[in-house]
Amino acid sequence: MTRITLTNDRSGIDGFPAAFTPVGHDGYGDVIAVAGNGKVFAFPHGNGDWQTRSPAFVSMAQLERYVAFQDQLEVPVDAGLEPLKQRKVALQAFAKEMRGSAYARDEVQAALATVKDAIADQRWSTSKPGRALAHRKEVSSVCEDALRAAGVVGNWG
Repeated sequence: MTRITLTNDRSGIDGFPAAFTPVGHDGYGDVIAVAGNGKVFAFPHGNGDWQTRSPAFVSMAQLERYVAFQDQLEVPVDAGLEPLKQRKVALQAFAKEMRGSAYARDEVQAALATVKDAIADQRWSTSKPGRALAHRKEVSSVCEDALRAAGVVGNWG
């Protein structure tokens, strides 16, 4: 996930098209700018010109909503099952708010995939087979430690 920072700083963007007003940048270094009609575009960095752009948000209001929500796109790896389920619901609702935003679509889809994987992992680890596998790994680790302590040479990992 990349973060968008809203700023009107024009340094480092010499020759930027006058038809667009820079309003920020993202973590990739792309300039985020609004056109005269209110649509927001991302200008990829490193292309050598300002002709290449892609639609990012349908309006400044949508961009500002995204910036306010972007912390929620980071999924805590140690969250419990219920907080993950709540995060999934919040992300799905946010995705509906961001309709028409190519930029937000990719970021929200990635966050949703991460949340769904974390939920599946949580469910697996609390299932009977998951608990049995964890127990076998724990017993195996204890046995390996005992063998090493007894001076037996080998690699069991």
